[in-house]
Amino acid sequence: MKSLPIEISAHRIENLDKVAWDQRVASVPSGTFAQTTINAEMRKAMFHDDAIFLTFHVHGELVAQFLLMIGFSSAMEMGRWSLGAAALPWASRMLPSGVWLRGPLIFRPSLASDVLEHILCYVEDNFTPKLVGIQNASLPLDMVDDRPLMEAAGELFRRFSYEGRPWATFFVGLRHTPQKLWSTFHASARKNIKKCEREGVEVIEATTEEHLRLYHDMRVETHLRGGPVIDSFDRLAASLEHLTSANCGCAFIAMKGESPVAGLVITHYNGWIEERGVAYSNLGIRQGLHGSDLIKWHIIQWGHKNGYHTYNLAGVNPNPISTKEKNIFRFKKKWGGELIPYAEYTKVLRPGTERVIRFFRGGLRRLGIR
Repeated sequence: MKSLPIEISAHRIENLDKVAWDQRVASVPSGTFAQTTINAEMRKAMFHDDAIFLTFHVHGELVAQFLLMIGFSSAMEMGRWSLGAAALPWASRMLPSGVWLRGPLIFRPSLASDVLEHILCYVEDNFTPKLVGIQNASLPLDMVDDRPLMEAAGELFRRFSYEGRPWATFFVGLRHTPQKLWSTFHASARKNIKKCEREGVEVIEATTEEHLRLYHDMRVETHLRGGPVIDSFDRLAASLEHLTSANCGCAFIAMKGESPVAGLVITHYNGWIEERGVAYSNLGIRQGLHGSDLIKWHIIQWGHKNGYHTYNLAGVNPNPISTKEKNIFRFKKKWGGELIPYAEYTKVLRPGTERVIRFFRGGLRRLGIR
């Protein structure tokens, strides 16, 4: 292994001070929910992932920290059915992959490239024999404007045999007033919101078990129409309990009277809002009510009022190919946000095992478990 230009020491923390870790996450603009101990605990409860907490030091000074999750790459699919959920602990131990969650967090920006190189060396030296691969490696999204850093990072990932793919998201800047943001929406978004309001659709926060069951029922309906894999109700309730108890997330539901129209979960931390788990009811689709548009408008107003600076609309393919990808891109573009292109990197460490997992995942899809 080549010697590093700056003497950086890596430390794996066994007895973690959770409060101090999360305070450091919140101390830098790039710190998001993904790198918190709260997310690590939630993933442990849901998917049996293990958290690797690493800190990096130069002459005793803490210059960076990094959270790497270790677990089974198809945990979401396996958790969809009871036998698979029971086998998850075994799969996580025997077929682990590393999930790279938008890190590292750099406390001395001038050392960003050096820290990244050291992390790649550390992962190579300590995890290569054990992991199936490393998934979704990307730097914090607020760094993407630093083109020299992004180019240097790409070179480093390629040097360590990671394969990259172009990816992107849309950022809606919440420092603007809601009135200003409204003017940037595509006409179709404004039309859909106004229709929902005319029809008496209102957005509520899911705070009771009854609310969560309504949201989960919509997730099931969305899945049966070809949407993404869903959690069991118990796993969904547990994950939202983690979020709400830490004041880091919540679920919103668009209701028409007593009937749900759409639902969405967000995480919010350190000025960032990120969405996940969109759901649409069959009723909303039949009546042409775009409840998710009304929820987004509610989140934008809520986020501005509560001092959040960015609403991250989650990932999109910047060069969409399929009809589904094109529709997702068009839907997220209509909110007037800024397109943020970046790259995600993956490394397969055990190709034979990875092929078996891909075969397994394909079998689940053929059974309707996406």
